[in-house]
Amino acid sequence: MDVLDLLQLMDTSFPNGGHAHSFGLEWLDSQGGLQLEALLRLRLSEHLARVELPILRAAHDASDQETLVDLDHLVDVLTPVRELRAASRSIGHSFLRAATKLREGGLPAAAAERGVEHQPVAYGAVLRDWEVPLDNGLGAYAMQATRQQLMAAQRLGRIGQSAVQELLHALKPAMRAAVDTSLSLPIEEAGAFSPWLDMAGIRHEQQFARLFQS
Repeated sequence: MDVLDLLQLMDTSFPNGGHAHSFGLEWLDSQGGLQLEALLRLRLSEHLARVELPILRAAHDASDQETLVDLDHLVDVLTPVRELRAASRSIGHSFLRAATKLREGGLPAAAAERGVEHQPVAYGAVLRDWEVPLDNGLGAYAMQATRQQLMAAQRLGRIGQSAVQELLHALKPAMRAAVDTSLSLPIEEAGAFSPWLDMAGIRHEQQFARLFQS
């Protein structure tokens, strides 16, 4: 693996469209009293550790299109909120499109033609194709997902640039714990319980004015 490949794929300038989504953070912020660090720890311990990272792991292990298609359908089942499913598909589609332009052919391109779009499936397939080791890929994904939420909070005016970096650093142990949990969780047991985050996703589209799509 060339570390430069991983840095490029996970760079904030990589065109995956993640900047357009808050995954319910915007609605939670509108309710007042947002506990950002607690929210991020919950997302890491539930959605990341128990859904997205295990799915990414399985996609990274996959060697055929059918497995990736099945995993894409599984994300639909494990993501009950329509708006959050749409966000995952939007980001995954944009990521796959950009990555396959840089390295044409291979399993990611074939999977894209079959309609595979969900974010963790797309990332797993591309990271395998780019020969990124699984452990590095899981950690980078957890870091990127956390950073994306912090950047959304920054755009909402709830946290400054320096505080973003301080909180990102403070959450590294929680990211590592999420990776460790995901590595030991059978894919058959994947699933998160975070009704407050689901409610935030549902209520977001009902806001009078929105900065983000989700």
